[in-house]
Amino acid sequence: PEEADAMIYLLCNHLWGLSKVQVQLDRDREVDAIAWEEAVSRLSEHLPVQYLSGKADFYGLVFHVNPGVLIPRPETEELVDWILSDRPEKDIPLQVVDLGTGSGCIALTLGVRRPMWQIHGADVSDEALTTARQNQASLHTHVTFHRYDMLSQDPLPDLQEKSIDLIVSNPPYVSEAQKRLMSPRVVAYEPHVALFPPDDDVLLFYRSIARIARQYLKPDGAVYVEINEDFAQETCRTFRLHGFQEVTCRDDLNGKPRMIRASF
Repeated sequence: PEEADAMIYLLCNHLWGLSKVQVQLDRDREVDAIAWEEAVSRLSEHLPVQYLSGKADFYGLVFHVNPGVLIPRPETEELVDWILSDRPEKDIPLQVVDLGTGSGCIALTLGVRRPMWQIHGADVSDEALTTARQNQASLHTHVTFHRYDMLSQDPLPDLQEKSIDLIVSNPPYVSEAQKRLMSPRVVAYEPHVALFPPDDDVLLFYRSIARIARQYLKPDGAVYVEINEDFAQETCRTFRLHGFQEVTCRDDLNGKPRMIRASF
């Protein structure tokens, strides 16, 4: 019921620009019933309401979203909050890379909260990069976006080795077994390239991130990644095998291991 209520208010705002308060106070307002029925029909086909409206909230900001990018999740907000809590100094310039940036929600939120940071967002998808740049224009925040395949051996664009303070990523990590249990709203509409690693290799992207981090991080730098809760120990082990001495796994608000910080 709570989710249905939330969808109602989101639809009213999307279709007619009405706030929740306006809907509650002006129940006799005449609206376009055809538009409402069309929207509800799309939702009944499992289309996420964020794709219908083209907007998603993330860490107090509004991002443009479409089926070419993942819908930002609360767990990713927690990852961003961990980074900001660890680095509270706003006047210290850091160099940061967001691998698999998608809509740009991580990179741009960090840019809004830490305008002194030099932030790069990288993604293999041209459609995702187009959306990220659209969000950059809306948020008036400077982030440099690059097309980059983190599974390749190519160098990071415009960046020198041992020059990066922070690497952050929410890579594809959903296993085939988990896929069968997921909501049709996710499997049918959200981009598989951002959800499912090739060959059902859940740790594939983490090995690449660890390799890139060893090459580009400063000695006192750190990696922050969102992880698959069912493979937390294996993901921690992956970073340790790549030479990271301090690997911390943190639970999300639901008590599930969902993020890792790794440093030398």
